[in-house]
Amino acid sequence: MNWISVKDKLPLYKQCILVFTENEHIVDAIYRGEYENGLHCFRIELITEDVLCEIGEAITHWMPLPEAPR
Repeated sequence: MNWISVKDKLPLYKQCILVFTENEHIVDAIYRGEYENGLHCFRIELITEDVLCEIGEAITHWMPLPEAPR
């Protein structure tokens, strides 16, 4: 799988993905859509809590999650 630029394509609504930030952090997230002001919402799913995380970093790329092991 390759990283996809958010400038080229956005995930499907409620799609579980990995995101890459401008400060080179990689976290799992769920794409929540676009606000009226044109900003996009990515819900960050932390291991310890389910919170909307304001990481203060722009998300530059994303990729689908890999399939679970069998």
